[in-house]
Amino acid sequence: KVAQNESIEFGWSEFTMPVSQRSMAGYVALNRTTLNIADVYELPPGSPYGLDKSFDEAAGYRTMSMLCTPLLTPDGDVLGVIQLINKKRDPSSRLGSPELVLLDEPTAGLDPDQVKRLRSLFVSQNKNCTLVISSHVLAELEQSCDYVVRMDAGRCVRAGAMDQVTERRGMVRVQIQGELQDAAQLLTAFAPKVQGDELILRCPVGVGPEELNAQILPILLAAGVKLLQIRTGQSLEAALLK
Repeated sequence: KVAQNESIEFGWSEFTMPVSQRSMAGYVALNRTTLNIADVYELPPGSPYGLDKSFDEAAGYRTMSMLCTPLLTPDGDVLGVIQLINKKRDPSSRLGSPELVLLDEPTAGLDPDQVKRLRSLFVSQNKNCTLVISSHVLAELEQSCDYVVRMDAGRCVRAGAMDQVTERRGMVRVQIQGELQDAAQLLTAFAPKVQGDELILRCPVGVGPEELNAQILPILLAAGVKLLQIRTGQSLEAALLK
């Protein structure tokens, strides 16, 4: 039984686990096969095995790549399993635990699958440190950040929680097939506003978008209105540029 770590400081302890198809180690042992996974947080749909994230959460770590293979005798008996995690460009480098990380345009030039992995990394680390991301890609910021600051000529012109700025909890947008004014007449009690090709409804104090949806949907459906889409809030781009 060997555990070797050249990346982080962590108090190791021995534990036992059942050999089953649900763990990666159990899967390779039972099937006498090798797994070479680029990102264990993005497993193919239908994979019989999964990742136990308890170590990552306890250590403030992010497991990504993994090579997992059984150790076999010449007769094919399984002696054990070896897992190699997160290949490093420099084997001697160690990973610190910074409280603050500054990133400038981190998704620039990345392929869509790489952007998805990076976004997953941001989410997995947001409890361990503060990430400050400078970017012009507002759609990415909207998915990755929980607080936003807009700077103009070195001055802060707007700041707030992402949910507050995008009004995710305060606005419902409805798209229908047909005349918006007719639908608005059905919802006069909610003071709807026609904006472009949408109806905009503001959530009353103490009422969330879920409750507002539950009130307006029966009215629209009973009148035979054909709904195309219901969304909460607005995009970060729309919120900052209006």
